[in-house]
Amino acid sequence: MTFMPLTPFLRLFAALTAVLVLATGCRSADYGTPISGGLSAPTTTTVAPTTTTVAPTTTTVAPTTTTLPKMEFVAHRPAVKPDEVDQPTGPSTLRELIEVYLKPEDHAWAEEVAFCESSAQPDDVFSFAVNRSSRAAGWFQHLPKFWEERTEAAGIAGASIADPVAQLQVAAYLLYETSGGRHHWVQSKACWG
Repeated sequence: MTFMPLTPFLRLFAALTAVLVLATGCRSADYGTPISGGLSAPTTTTVAPTTTTVAPTTTTVAPTTTTLPKMEFVAHRPAVKPDEVDQPTGPSTLRELIEVYLKPEDHAWAEEVAFCESSAQPDDVFSFAVNRSSRAAGWFQHLPKFWEERTEAAGIAGASIADPVAQLQVAAYLLYETSGGRHHWVQSKACWG
């Protein structure tokens, strides 16, 4: 028996047929149900060669239309809804920090002092203000020569003089924990007083 090699068209047809058979055979009503079964070891079968003479025939294959099974993509759903997650709010403003670290009766005064000392606005999140001669820095113009001891006393040793939160914590320490109180900003009293 002589076999004729498959033409590219017949190879494609055979491959598509195999895919369709596999796709329709693996369909399940519940996509979450695992397919049971197992793989068995391949078997070898020996077939004795036979000679068969086949008369040439012409076979016409009618084109067929096959509908593939509908595939669904199921994405992983988030554990929580986006509106249930705390959204980052960014850095705190001067006003927000004043409300956290100072008593309510001192809020307006502190905003005035910050404006008089460094031109700070309530919605600022940082201050680049540095006095050229004294090197006082930040919203409340803290002096570098006292910064280290004041941060230690305020419980934030090692904090940067440029840190907005540290600026408020040291201001609160000076205002409430030292005998100087508001006197620490006496240089700008003409502005805020």
